[in-house]
Amino acid sequence: MIECVSADGEVLNPFIIMKFKTQLEDWYTQSNLPGGYTIVTSDTGYTNDEIGFAWIQHFNEASKLLKLDSKVPDYPKLQIYGEDFFLPQSSCSDTASSQLFSSKTIEKLQHHIQVAKKGNIFQGSLVQVELNAIRESEIEGYYLATKHHSTKNTHQQVQVGGILTVRDVNRKIAQCKEEEAEKEHYKRVKHVEIALKKNVTDPTQQEVDANKLVEELRSDPERRKSERIWTESVSGSMIPYPTRYASREEIPRFKIPKEGAPAEAVRRMLRDHLDLDGIPNLNMASFVGTYMEREAEELLSENINKNLADADEYPALMEMHAHCVSMLANLWNAQPGGNAIGSATTGSSEAIHLGGLAMKRRWQEKRRAAGKDISKPNIIMGANAQVALLKFARYFEVEPRILDVSEKSQYRLDPELVKRNVDENTIGVFVILGSTYTGHYEPVEEISNILDEYQAKTGEDVPIHVDAASGGFIAPFAFAQVGGSKWDFLLHRVKSINTSGHKFGLVYAGLGWIIWRERSYLPKDLIFELHYLGGTEETFTLNFSRPGMQVIGQYYNFIRLGFNGYREIMENCLANARLLSKALEKTGWFVCVSDIHRKKGNFNLGQTAEELKELLKTVEGETSADYNAGLPVVAFRLSDEFQKKYPDVKQESISLLLRAKQYIIPNYPLPPAVDKTEILRVVVRESMSADLIDRLVADTVAVTEKLMEKPVDIAALHTGSTSIARRHMAANREAGAKGTRKHHPNGIHRSVC
Repeated sequence: MIECVSADGEVLNPFIIMKFKTQLEDWYTQSNLPGGYTIVTSDTGYTNDEIGFAWIQHFNEASKLLKLDSKVPDYPKLQIYGEDFFLPQSSCSDTASSQLFSSKTIEKLQHHIQVAKKGNIFQGSLVQVELNAIRESEIEGYYLATKHHSTKNTHQQVQVGGILTVRDVNRKIAQCKEEEAEKEHYKRVKHVEIALKKNVTDPTQQEVDANKLVEELRSDPERRKSERIWTESVSGSMIPYPTRYASREEIPRFKIPKEGAPAEAVRRMLRDHLDLDGIPNLNMASFVGTYMEREAEELLSENINKNLADADEYPALMEMHAHCVSMLANLWNAQPGGNAIGSATTGSSEAIHLGGLAMKRRWQEKRRAAGKDISKPNIIMGANAQVALLKFARYFEVEPRILDVSEKSQYRLDPELVKRNVDENTIGVFVILGSTYTGHYEPVEEISNILDEYQAKTGEDVPIHVDAASGGFIAPFAFAQVGGSKWDFLLHRVKSINTSGHKFGLVYAGLGWIIWRERSYLPKDLIFELHYLGGTEETFTLNFSRPGMQVIGQYYNFIRLGFNGYREIMENCLANARLLSKALEKTGWFVCVSDIHRKKGNFNLGQTAEELKELLKTVEGETSADYNAGLPVVAFRLSDEFQKKYPDVKQESISLLLRAKQYIIPNYPLPPAVDKTEILRVVVRESMSADLIDRLVADTVAVTEKLMEKPVDIAALHTGSTSIARRHMAANREAGAKGTRKHHPNGIHRSVC
């Protein structure tokens, strides 16, 4: 079998090369040969599509590739070594067999081809051999384009003139490719041997390219022979992959394949690939929910194809959306009759951008009306802010005033620094209800009071946007609230609040919410009126088309759980987080930077043994109100005493050993200014039971003891990405931006969510 392409690049049918046989046309007509073959007797022949002879333009011996002119030749002879071989000139007919080459002619042609193979040239020939004219990638492309012809109907035992079956031909193709691969492999081996002779070094110091190594192993002819790999010709049933995508065939990564594959094979192939992912419930790094009730999942599945942008087509869906907005506004104490307004978003990031953009537009409107400069807007946030807040500033050209956090400020926005940095160009302050680093709530009411004092002195009205991505669904339900102070629309300075339905709203990923206390705080020029798909609709989101099923899931949870149901879930999460915190500190090896397990008002990290013993006592009937308010987050580190005694035990090593047990627990530095301290962090979600917490404590103790016995910096062995796609991206970054890596201004240089 030889792949072939016409002179103008058109892929032609593959050739079956076989010895001359009389009555070839009779055989061809009578045999039930699958379509897509060209039958030739030597280096030329006729096609079953056009029944016309093809003139040879180029024959590449190295690739076994023919480049053909699809027209009937005007020149009647093929000249090799000066010897003329006359070509049949008419289309095939009933007497076609008499027009084909004779046996002697074929023998002469075969002899000349063998000579040409050795010399890599056709001397004095009209045929020009261009071994380097066609790149290897093109040859592979031509092969893939024609391979499906050669693999059709291999279950049929079709006799090819009594000589070959189609299955045999497929095997022949594989064998030819093996021979070529063997030659190439031999060349590479010889090249390496020569290089080693020139420069003999310690093989353990040789740099290894994983991609090249895998490719060489795949193409190793000895391996292919011993393991009988015939993936190029697979088309019959195989278990578990009943297609050409056999278990040894690579999944396409960077280019859409020419041919598709059956749905079952693709599903199984991708499912096996996804087995490499972590277990969602053991992903303790993420705030995003991983559990919904079966009935809720069925509702989502039934409505997976509904677009939230099509308001006129899905009125019931839009009614549910409006009910959710109203329920959240009420939950966050929007004033009755205040005409609160809001929308679902794809997540808190989009919601934050909308809240920030509304503050910027209102600031611009006031400044323009007063005839003041609007070229230097700024916004205030803490260095513990999630990266979405900095994205808003960068994308919408606002100066980010990122304020340092400290142990004194409980690793959150410092009200004193807000007082020093606010000015007439401040469009607003982002205040976070639940730091993603340590779970602390930022003091919304205290910052609001400072801005009240600033307005009394200067007349400048600086609004607050509360980023309640997680806390918006915890603070209203937990008995602790936010420790006795206010944080929501009860404070007149809080103009907008966002939250994530897919975090502690208990919906799957893809849902956020933004609510403004009154319609007047959403500038009119941000609202678009659309006359689309048969109706009139107002929209003020950054996205248009977006799934509607998560909104249905949110409405289901509101009705299914009610206020008391949400309260019970949030109290359970906080109780389990306290259990984990106390267990870790009881070992004496760890100290928690988060404070939700400490009695209300106690933020002291340096307790004595007696104080710690008293702290760890649990009183029957206690609730989160007896403890410091915050998210159900456990941020912990190795204690100072432990680090002095075991300086070689690294927190990153603990994280990696826990990863080997399938727990995903990140280890990362605190925000800039305090980033010499690294913490391990666990987010305790609804799906994490007390039994799982017990197992996590036991496994954390076990891996720590192992490192105490044999301290090894496992983190040093964790040098980078393992997936091919991530390796490619990492390589590109290194090549294109060596020495140019930058942190974000004053911090937020790590995305922690």
